[in-house]
Parts: sequence; structure tokens; C-alpha cells
Amino acid sequence: ASLSADDSALALLYKTHPTPSQRLTALAEQLDKLAMNEGLLLTKRFAQAMK
Repeated sequence: ASLSADDSALALLYKTHPTPSQRLTALAEQLDKLAMNEGLLLTKRFAQAMK
């Protein structure tokens, strides 16, 4: 069963939840912030763990 575009429940959903494009925009902004952080490189430790 599908909802019509005029359904009040659907209107409430759109009013209270961001659209997928808004969610992706917010996620991209956060990923940009994370990309700027240079974390510790533990390549030697990683190589030991992989043995």
C-alpha cells in the first residue's frame, strides 16, 4: 500500500526528516573535516599484526 503525496503522515515525515540530498551534503561536510586530520600511521605495527 502506497501513500498519496497529500497524506498528512507523509507530510510529517518530510517536515521532520532531511532529504537524502541534505543528508549527503551534511555527511560530505563531516568527511571533509575528517580528511583534514592526519592520524597516526602505524604501518610497522600493522605489518606485525598481519604476520
